[in-house]
Amino acid sequence: MVGVLQEAVSKLFRLVRGSLNRNRDKVDSLDYPTAVRLAFREYSDSQRQFMNVADTCSRRGWADRGAVLYNTWQCQRLYIRREELRFEHLLPRGEFESGVWNSLTRICDRLGKDWSDIDERSALDDNSAYRDLTITIAEAEHSRESMDKDLLDGPMRTMQGSAEYRAARQAIYEKVHELNRRLGYGGE
Repeated sequence: MVGVLQEAVSKLFRLVRGSLNRNRDKVDSLDYPTAVRLAFREYSDSQRQFMNVADTCSRRGWADRGAVLYNTWQCQRLYIRREELRFEHLLPRGEFESGVWNSLTRICDRLGKDWSDIDERSALDDNSAYRDLTITIAEAEHSRESMDKDLLDGPMRTMQGSAEYRAARQAIYEKVHELNRRLGYGGE
C-alpha cells in the first residue's frame, strides 16, 4: 500500500511539474518575439517611417495648413499605436500563433474590421494605455471633423508629387511584400 501511495504521489508531482513547465514555457514564449510579432513590429515601424515622410512632404510650402496637417498625421500615428496595442492584447491568447496568420493583410484585418465589441471591451478593461489611447483618438477625430477637409487638397497633391514620398511609398510596399514572404504568404 505504501509503495502504491508513493508511486501515486510521485506521478502527481511529475504531473504538476510538467504542468508548471508547460505554463512557464507558454509565459516565457511571450518574452521571446515570434515570427509574427517580429514581422508586425517591423511593419509598424515602417508605417511610422512612411508617416514621417508623408508629413514632411505634405508641409512643404503649406505653412498656413499646419494645424490640419498635424491633426491628420497625428490621427494616423494614433491608429498605428492602437493597432499595436490590439495586437499585443491578442498575442497572449495565442491568437497569432497558428499558421493562418501568414500575411499582414490578415493580421491587420483581425485588428481592424474583424475587431469585435467583445475584443474592444476586453482591451479597455485590461489595459489602461489602450483606454487612454481610445480617448485621445476620439478627441483627435472630433477635432478633425471640425476642420475644413479642402485644406488638405493642396498639401496632399504636393506630397504625392514629391520624389521622396514616392520612394517612401515604394519602400513600404516592398517591406510589406518582404514581411509577407517571411510569414509564408504566397500570394501577391
